Amino acid sequence: MFGNGLKANVARDGRLINVFGSPVAGLTDARLGTPTISADFARRRAAADLKVSPRTATASRPTGATRTTTFSNGDRALLVIFQTVGGPRLAWQTLGFPDGQRLFLQIVDAKNGRVMFGISLTDADNDLAWDTGRMPQGWPATGPQPDWARMAPAEFTATSAVTTNVYGVG
Repeated sequence: MFGNGLKANVARDGRLINVFGSPVAGLTDARLGTPTISADFARRRAAADLKVSPRTATASRPTGATRTTTFSNGDRALLVIFQTVGGPRLAWQTLGFPDGQRLFLQIVDAKNGRVMFGISLTDADNDLAWDTGRMPQGWPATGPQPDWARMAPAEFTATSAVTTNVYGVG
């Protein structure tokens, strides 16, 4: 189940502390059926949704109930259940670098190939935070720095900043 389920915190002595999450009732393999598209088709469809040509790769033999498939370029795909407004759908969860640079996690409907969800895991952001070795042109590398340059910890640089972009269907 992608993004749903129950989680519980249990004390060392076995007492249940709390239960939280968003469970989905009535899920069965028979109800969801089997995929009509392959892991490779889902990977290619995910890349096409980002308007890039997928990198050439060969697929491993699918393993386990989730048909986990790894590709020679490092991409992965596995079957998940994805909850939609219309109910649960069997889907491929793809994880890869479709353009060779940015890492994306996407959910592709395993019946019709429609991309239902996606998130960029590595979109770089160069917001106003630099270390003193990477100050913008015109700023002195030593001496007093603007307030915004001191707000970020030393290990946070313009090249290590990350934003997360989420997209999906309603």
